[in-house]
Amino acid sequence: MALWMYLGGCGGPSSPPPPPPPPVVLPEPPPAPSSTRVPDPTSEWMLSLASGARPPTELLDPQRGFTLVEVFPDPDDPEANAQGQVRRAERLCGDEAGARLERLQADLAARSGGGQDDVFHCSGPVCTHPPRTPDDLSGSYAFQAPDDHLVLELVVRIGGIPRSPHAQQEIEAWVDARIDELDGQPCPGSRLAPPADIPDGPSGEGSDEGSDALPPDEEPPPL
Repeated sequence: MALWMYLGGCGGPSSPPPPPPPPVVLPEPPPAPSSTRVPDPTSEWMLSLASGARPPTELLDPQRGFTLVEVFPDPDDPEANAQGQVRRAERLCGDEAGARLERLQADLAARSGGGQDDVFHCSGPVCTHPPRTPDDLSGSYAFQAPDDHLVLELVVRIGGIPRSPHAQQEIEAWVDARIDELDGQPCPGSRLAPPADIPDGPSGEGSDEGSDALPPDEEPPPL
């Protein structure tokens, strides 16, 4: 038998229990760094747009508008190519942007009928929706937040693409090139647009007509 057990059984003196250890105080975590990242648009946010609870005008930046890129089959469209495919890329501003966004809102409303919350899939500043049928278009809506105000920057709608890898890569390259070409272009007449060139005229800076200057070989008359 161990000695400490023998002493305890015989009523001998025993050592007092050690004091409990002091509680461990964990340091407070450092404050999270402030972030200026674009706020994540959520499915609920997209549903509020589709339902009309959020008017489209709140999404438009009047200085920049938004870019719309579409690829879809329509042999009857005058803009269709030899393969019957329409490829359209444009920067929309003003009333044209508002009218087009209203049509896009109607399309989103048709997709979200019944208040389904799994129609739109959002990650960071981009929300997407899949096609409903093989002939339907998929959609991608990209947002940005200048001055902490969420606005629409880019909409890409694609449908009816051939399943061959070569065709898909070719269309993806075309879409990327158009996005790069139109990215950041300001709307005409906005404060972000470069000033228009002023042509030289009779009273312009580049004209000598109406000026009191003498030809270089002519001297002034004597006084």
